[in-house]
Amino acid sequence: MSELGDDSADKVESCREPFNCSMLPIKHCPSPFSASQVVEYLQAINFQPLPVWRAESEWVDFKPNLETLEKLMRLHIIAFPYENTEDHYTAKGRICWKEQDVFKRLVTEKKGYGTVCFGHGFFFRGILRALGYRAIATATRNNAIWNTSLGTPALTPIGHTILLATVPGHKIPFLVDVGFGGIHNLSLLSKPVPLIAGAITGSFTPPEEYRLIPGDNTESSLEPNPCAPCGWWLHARHSTTAPWRTISYFTLEEYTDKDFEYFVYSMVTMPNGPGHTKLFCIKVVKGPSGILERYAVAGKFATKQVGCGEKVVIETFKSEHERIDAIRRLCGIQLDVADALKHMAKRKIALPIQESSRL
Repeated sequence: MSELGDDSADKVESCREPFNCSMLPIKHCPSPFSASQVVEYLQAINFQPLPVWRAESEWVDFKPNLETLEKLMRLHIIAFPYENTEDHYTAKGRICWKEQDVFKRLVTEKKGYGTVCFGHGFFFRGILRALGYRAIATATRNNAIWNTSLGTPALTPIGHTILLATVPGHKIPFLVDVGFGGIHNLSLLSKPVPLIAGAITGSFTPPEEYRLIPGDNTESSLEPNPCAPCGWWLHARHSTTAPWRTISYFTLEEYTDKDFEYFVYSMVTMPNGPGHTKLFCIKVVKGPSGILERYAVAGKFATKQVGCGEKVVIETFKSEHERIDAIRRLCGIQLDVADALKHMAKRKIALPIQESSRL
């Protein structure tokens, strides 16, 4: 079991009142999206039935409840991949993350594009606000060794976007994450996770499970306070019999658009950041049996994973042209091949480029 285990939740709950929305009073905030844009998005993710916008600023036949939130999350992760091809295969050399830029990339351009956690998170926050939910963006420090160790977490710098949302009729806020690709064996495609110490939540790829444990950053210079911890640890496990793994740590601090602008810039420009060292594209599809399947292109391999089963290598690439073709076939992304080859050729992570493909 992870060092941040069940006893942590017991210690916290023994000396403080349960967490509730009054402790995270999220204001109603306007959405950057118009009603017509929201409907266009809902059509893009195949949400049914489509709500109707009434002139008095309300949706007809739409209920912003927990069931609908879960439905929106599932449809979103199926519709749009988790990927950073924009970072490597285009002249931009960066990731779009502002709401309207992401709307254009995901919804308007209709080329199968996705984005990374920053883009997914901010975009989905705007959609939720337009549909009657209240949501803020915050960020996690991920445990770099969660997939290999059950010991003390090794936290990364802040670098993953999540949302904290309140749902009408519920006293407890929820962690909402539509931007985690699940690069390792766990899918990390969680349903909304309530901020209740130790409460177990299901996954879109059962039997995976999730829970939140209040606690303090293990790398902090502050003395831990069991009765007033500074943040929350996200745990996940493959099944009810598997050990809990510590995935990430976050606080309730809201990060603004200006904060994330710095985060994104760092990712793209740091020599050892993912903007230079990693290419990935993960597409979630609904399999024949209804189970979610994930196709991933990363490095020189393509993998397939059914539910939360074992990840299997299905293709190995010898050239950049083969990798681009796999991104199209497996992930549905329609790259401009000539343009993609031209820009990838400048990067250290490029695979060999066939001379016949050069311009």
